Amino acid sequence: MSSDKPGPDGFTTAYSKKMWPVMYEDIVEMARVFANTGFLPTGLNSSFICSIPKKDSPQQVSDFRPIS
Repeated sequence: MSSDKPGPDGFTTAYSKKMWPVMYEDIVEMARVFANTGFLPTGLNSSFICSIPKKDSPQQVSDFRPIS
């Protein structure tokens, strides 16, 4: 993965690599809890869905493309 391109959260891979020692314990614990209970924190798998027009002057729902 490119280290200089930001992901959907705005953070780059380089940032994640540098901060891994700080984030490691929390991420591993969250994975352990999920593996044992199936519980994910509220909002972890949430997104906003927007309709992007496929063409000028869209008239029908099929003229839009959903993106999250």
